[in-house]
Amino acid sequence: MELARFGYIGGALLQAGFQVGETLIAIRDGADYRTYAKFYDYLDKSIDKGDSFENALSKYPNSEFYIPNPIQQLIISSERSGRLSETLIKIGIIFEEKTEAMSRDLATVIEPVILIIVGLIVGFVVSGIIGPIYGLSQF
Repeated sequence: MELARFGYIGGALLQAGFQVGETLIAIRDGADYRTYAKFYDYLDKSIDKGDSFENALSKYPNSEFYIPNPIQQLIISSERSGRLSETLIKIGIIFEEKTEAMSRDLATVIEPVILIIVGLIVGFVVSGIIGPIYGLSQF
């Protein structure tokens, strides 16, 4: 979800004419996780110093944890070609679709587990009601 947000916000702000530094600050302020906010803050400071995305991403430890290597390559290539905003929007679309697919799959996996739990609860309640009745009838 964080990569989808990064792509959408970054692409939209760059298309609207914002500078890369301002865009990264906006993305940082919208980040849900503190580790991502620190990562975006580092990118902002590094790019303000004059580094490219390639240099900034290569210097940050475990940057592939935040942005996978294939996506980093897309960002680096699009920065070189001047199509960063379009690429970021495409990244946002790709990761939003992945998030939706994962949510659907998660619901499919959780559904049988919930049915089993509900069945056990109903069985416990039924045995709690019928057990005493059956015990009374044996006298």
